[in-house]
Amino acid sequence: VGTKSSVDHLLPKSDELLTQTQRQERAINEIHADLRSKTNKIIENLEGVESRLKKQEDDVANLAQRPIPAELLLDPTIDRLVEYDPSR
Repeated sequence: VGTKSSVDHLLPKSDELLTQTQRQERAINEIHADLRSKTNKIIENLEGVESRLKKQEDDVANLAQRPIPAELLLDPTIDRLVEYDPSR
């Protein structure tokens, strides 16, 4: 009889701990989902950056293939290179 009464007062604590554990698990799951979502966005952004860098690399390679007119080589302003259009 003494044992039952000593166990009864433990039940509310057990329920409290269970709900606290459930809240913690829920919070951890939400954090995990948020991290997964943010990680996926970062990966998407990196893929976009990689794509732009590849395009720039290709553009530079194409520009390197073009002949550069002598007047541009003598001109100290690099901006004129961007203006050059060999089809003119």
